[in-house]
Amino acid sequence: MNIPDHGQIRFDGFSPDDLKLLVTGDLCPVADVEDNFLAGKGEMVYGDMLPELRDKDLSVTNLELALTCGGAPIDKCGPNLRSDPRIFAGMAQAGFDVYGVANNHSRDWGDAAFIETLAHIAAAGCRYVGGGRNAAEAAQPLRLTVKGQRLAIFALTMHCDCDAGEATPGANALNPPFNTLAIREAKDAGDLVVVIFHDGKEHVPFPARRIRNYCRAFVAAGASAVIGHHPHITRGFEFYRGSLIAYSLGNFLFPKRRETTTELPAFWYEGYCLRLRLGRSGITGLDVIPHRYDAAKQCLETVRDPAARQRVLTRLNRLNAILAQPGENERYFSAAAAAFSYYYHILRNFNNDMIDGCEDPKRKAENGKIVNHYLNCEEHWDVLDATTLRQWHGVTDVPADLKELY
Repeated sequence: MNIPDHGQIRFDGFSPDDLKLLVTGDLCPVADVEDNFLAGKGEMVYGDMLPELRDKDLSVTNLELALTCGGAPIDKCGPNLRSDPRIFAGMAQAGFDVYGVANNHSRDWGDAAFIETLAHIAAAGCRYVGGGRNAAEAAQPLRLTVKGQRLAIFALTMHCDCDAGEATPGANALNPPFNTLAIREAKDAGDLVVVIFHDGKEHVPFPARRIRNYCRAFVAAGASAVIGHHPHITRGFEFYRGSLIAYSLGNFLFPKRRETTTELPAFWYEGYCLRLRLGRSGITGLDVIPHRYDAAKQCLETVRDPAARQRVLTRLNRLNAILAQPGENERYFSAAAAAFSYYYHILRNFNNDMIDGCEDPKRKAENGKIVNHYLNCEEHWDVLDATTLRQWHGVTDVPADLKELY
């Protein structure tokens, strides 16, 4: 699928009156963004993206932290993220209607903080999706009627420390067979189905075969759009059986955390929003809206400069072309996954500790936590699968343009 310079894609049956659904990537209002929201500078933070964000009938963002000043950080791999709930007035300047909480940070500060987050969203007159007081509640789609159209929005995440349990609150964990059946039921009930997923190896611009398989299954079950985030880098998109699959929108608004001492890659600050045009029978059009966060100005901006915009769209079109060539995406993912060969050193150390009876409790606990994370979180399965197969078959080729796609 080639994206024209103006970013608008239209299909047969498109009408200007079609429902406009805007979807963003990861929203994590920490550091200077939190400060500016608290200071009432929401419009400044959103910058010239504000008109784009407000041009919608319904908008969905992924809130990737807990809204709380209390709680205690859960024991997990990765940082524990939270923001002062008083940011809501500033954050709300974008006009978001729905906040997704199916991600690996929404329960970072414990069960009570997660429930508090849901309460803050509801108190602001907004809706949430992908989380609940238990796994059954978290798995429920958000059902809405907008412009006379019935929508069912599902949100789900790869397995992580924030998952809901049978009797404990948290995020809706990925379960492809169950998810596929639920999508089919919603479609059969007459709903237009949109699926938002949080999954994929971080910093890799290609989806693993596992993700492509379940996204296509969701489409076959009746989803009109399947849209992803989490990798912190943008990925391409494709149209499959007349439906959209976007594999990662990248970060929407995710500044550098104050405790992060290393510089973040340029792609961390870049992403794109999608404005879906939805008719009675499904997707009729698409607006691709590239954006970036200017850390110096502390604001979002649309990518308007012709040269910069051309660079973004050329890269996205190249990623789309790779998705369209059988086997090519898997070849690129395999080559990119080779950068994570250090996984095997961690696995070896843990294995040796288990065999040798390591008596250092701190080392055992730290290595055990990481290995358990590798075994339970699907994004790491993908890396181990790809790198193991690559080594087994003696594959050494690296696509010539791999580095250019970061």
